[in-house]
Amino acid sequence: MMNGLGESLLASTAVALAIALFAAALRSRIPAATRHALWLLAAVQFAIPLALVRDAGMRLASIVGLGHAPAPPGIDITRVMIAPHNAPMIRAAGSGEWSPVLVAAVWMAPAAILLAAWLRRLLAARPSPYARPSDAEREAFDRAKRRMGIDRPVELTLGAAGAQPSAHGWRTPAIMIPAGLSAKLGPHELESILLHELAHVKRRDNLWACVLHALSCVFWFHPLLWWIERQAAADRERACDELVLARGAEPNHYIEAICRAVRFCAQGAVTGVSPANGVDLKQRMEMIMSFSEQKHQSRIWRLAPALLTFALLAVPLSTGLLRGGPQTLEKRAGVEFVSAKVLTSGSGGDHAKTLTALAALFNPFETPQLLSLSNRWAKWLSQDVAYLIRPEERAAFLRLGSDEERAHFVDQFWAQRAQAAGLDEHTLRAEHERRLSFATEHYSGTASDRARLYVVMGPPDEIESHPSEHYEQWLYHSLDRTTDSLLVTFNI
Repeated sequence: MMNGLGESLLASTAVALAIALFAAALRSRIPAATRHALWLLAAVQFAIPLALVRDAGMRLASIVGLGHAPAPPGIDITRVMIAPHNAPMIRAAGSGEWSPVLVAAVWMAPAAILLAAWLRRLLAARPSPYARPSDAEREAFDRAKRRMGIDRPVELTLGAAGAQPSAHGWRTPAIMIPAGLSAKLGPHELESILLHELAHVKRRDNLWACVLHALSCVFWFHPLLWWIERQAAADRERACDELVLARGAEPNHYIEAICRAVRFCAQGAVTGVSPANGVDLKQRMEMIMSFSEQKHQSRIWRLAPALLTFALLAVPLSTGLLRGGPQTLEKRAGVEFVSAKVLTSGSGGDHAKTLTALAALFNPFETPQLLSLSNRWAKWLSQDVAYLIRPEERAAFLRLGSDEERAHFVDQFWAQRAQAAGLDEHTLRAEHERRLSFATEHYSGTASDRARLYVVMGPPDEIESHPSEHYEQWLYHSLDRTTDSLLVTFNI
């Protein structure tokens, strides 16, 4: 689990950095709304591991019948790299390896504290009516709503003097302006301030701000997410400025309104509430004066977030489709074997044959009657090579009529496998005998599932044992000579 989590975080970080570089490189050419959407995409993909999308593609491939033809039952030992004779690394629960429960506690405890503190501030920031808006303020508000093209109900409230004009909520939004502010502004300036806050409502900025901050709290240890949140907050304000100007606000009136509102207000902002002075004022002034209607209305750059989203989903989904089928085996009732799962590293390896062979190993075919064989040959067929021989080889062996033919078959059996593996026959047979002896001694004979896997795959690279929870996990690195790994879980 820890390997999969680390790989997912690494992949999400790489994608986020790529999106950040794209947004930074084209900052002067794309609208702030597009950059804000890119920041959202960079953050949200942390919550959607690309491995899940790839697995969904593999499940889809199995449903629609795509993928590779299954391999025949039986396991070819030449496909398995001969493992070293040393014992695997044993990692018992509580022996220094952090358990998933401990990792979850260390991760989620700070996240819960951060989320609770933020929600407390957010609830405390809800506007409470301080005074009733005047008729002039309501008329300016209604005009601003019509210009912004908002049909749904939005409440206008007056807050205490010194509070910032702000937009609250996203399901039932409300606009709050401080009492006395309208007296400091002209009609056009008041309408510009209201237009800005209504732009937040139209864009549902408070919802996206909450999503971003929640992700930053959950991934509290990741500095990139906190940086992305700050960039998104800045571009959120710039996007609203662009929308206000696109709705016909005069830049001079708008700049004057912002300056007067900032001088009038003093309180700080809370994430999830959209205040008026949420970004560097000098940069905002420069953007307002250099606003380009043509850039704002360009559809080419508006498509960038959608195209990137499509690519982020299409690439892992198509990878899963091409791999063709699930890379997981499921539990049989009443036996040791629980599951076998391929831990992918993006190598693109095809493990369909290996998993099909393992399925045959843990769900062995019926052993035919061996009454015609002596004890020597029956033992060789039913015990020594029971998990290595293919069904067609077994059938051919059973058709042989003399001990001389059977001895020649056995010699050819090992000679062919040694040649395919690039080993001498003596080394291959000695390794197989060692595995049989080890499995017999440590796993109560060669009939158990752990014994079967040990005989075929050799000692795992790591064993994580949880005797108190009655399960054990074997991890094999470099599966099929790729960078992927095989994780097999047993009920002990």
